[in-house]
Amino acid sequence: MNQMLENRYRIVRELGDGGFGKTYVAQDTHMPSNRYSVIKQLKPMNQGSEIYQIVQDRFLREAAILEQLGGGSNQIPTLYAYFESNGQFYLVQEYIEGETLSKKLRTQGKLSSDVVKDILLKILPVLEYVHNKGIVHRDIKPDNIIIRDADNLPVLIDFGAVKETMQTIVSQSGNTPKSSIVIGTPGFMSSEQLSGRPVFNSDLYALGMTAIYLLTGKMPQELDSDPRTGEVVWKEHAPDVSSELAAVLDKAVQSHLRDRFSSANEMLNALKSETIATTIIAPPSPAAATIPPSNQPSTVVSPQETKPSSSTSSSKGSKAAIIVGIVSLLVLGGVGTFAFSMMNQQQAVQQRLASIEAERQKAEESRREQNENNSRREQELQRQLEEEKKLREEAEKRRRDRVVQVQSNSNSTSNTSSNTSSNSTPNSSSFPEGTFANSEWSLNLFSRNNNIYYQAQSLKDSSSLSLQNGRTSGSSNRRIYTWNNGAYRYQVTWQPNDPDYVRLRVFTPSGEQLNQLLSRN
Repeated sequence: MNQMLENRYRIVRELGDGGFGKTYVAQDTHMPSNRYSVIKQLKPMNQGSEIYQIVQDRFLREAAILEQLGGGSNQIPTLYAYFESNGQFYLVQEYIEGETLSKKLRTQGKLSSDVVKDILLKILPVLEYVHNKGIVHRDIKPDNIIIRDADNLPVLIDFGAVKETMQTIVSQSGNTPKSSIVIGTPGFMSSEQLSGRPVFNSDLYALGMTAIYLLTGKMPQELDSDPRTGEVVWKEHAPDVSSELAAVLDKAVQSHLRDRFSSANEMLNALKSETIATTIIAPPSPAAATIPPSNQPSTVVSPQETKPSSSTSSSKGSKAAIIVGIVSLLVLGGVGTFAFSMMNQQQAVQQRLASIEAERQKAEESRREQNENNSRREQELQRQLEEEKKLREEAEKRRRDRVVQVQSNSNSTSNTSSNTSSNSTPNSSSFPEGTFANSEWSLNLFSRNNNIYYQAQSLKDSSSLSLQNGRTSGSSNRRIYTWNNGAYRYQVTWQPNDPDYVRLRVFTPSGEQLNQLLSRN
């Protein structure tokens, strides 16, 4: 396999081919070390559809997310580049040399409690970092955690964000309802994720199921569930696991999200101490039991008929009083202990209820924030579609007006009319020469001596930029013109079958800075 991408990346071998596209290992020929990279090629699609632009925009946003995540943790692959070539989208990421947890299990067999606990202790801080960025991974499983050879650290790969980009193609085309889009792997998905509403501790559920798989060697589908509670029955397949670690994993994979850990940090702390806070109902103190009354008389009569002396009677009376006092104290002490025990139990129950309510509110808030983010994204996509539709209508109206003007000024002969019309309208089959504008930008494009020129001016602050030596790519029905200016990249997209508008995009080292539609003046 000797294919080159972008005249830079030499494909070495194919890693996988799935429903979302293909994955390759490639060498970066522009780097002195010819370092290895992983290239993900998203599934190709029809360039002529409106969905193409939507997916392109979302792809760039998701690439920016991956860039941000990889730059903040050395246990998430670094995003080296992303680009579009011949109508297909590519991600270039750091190549991680090591074994996935799935491969580790196949080669070594079931992992010990200590090894699994060590993996959890090292991966949970990464999940806490990801969740603090407001991102749910959505596809945690043994195949998506690699133990890196260099430092034996677990690396989290294959975020669901790019998969969601590709699922958008299906949902937007009407083949699948939007609400049914589900990202993840069966068996490792919680019930709320299966219904298309993942939250942060959905990732904790998947991580818990991954740990159970490593300990038992059983896929989730091979494990039974308790018919009364619906919880996973797995400890019989891993009898040597400590009760403390088992308790942590049991809580992580609870069927109800409110019963799980509320955050990766909480699970990490529980794992470090290997204790789970539970409410213990203590039995009543033995001192609380009622002491039966004594059957012995308070005074003992001697078998002799000798009358006891007054001092002896007084002594025996004192002893009886002491006995009664001791019994009274024991009874009162037992009642007090029982009351104190009940009060502690009531306080523990109240604290537990308060903790459950706090977790529920936190999960509800997380779901609400996620729904709001999704709503804002959908509104932004709708706004872009409406803006594009409006600009197309305006461009079509101007085109019709030009045709009418040309016809009204034409000579009586059809040849003259044809020449006039041809001179008035730019040659739409070769290059979008002319001026394009919207409320913010004015762009002039022209070609001289096989050199493509770019002249742009901001209508807000009158700043301008002129570039030349544009590079052409794309296909016959969609052309892309690119100019480089230092670390900045300027790109104009144009469709010959709709020649009266172009899309202007500006890219910086940190991502896309500008993306606007301009129509011909």
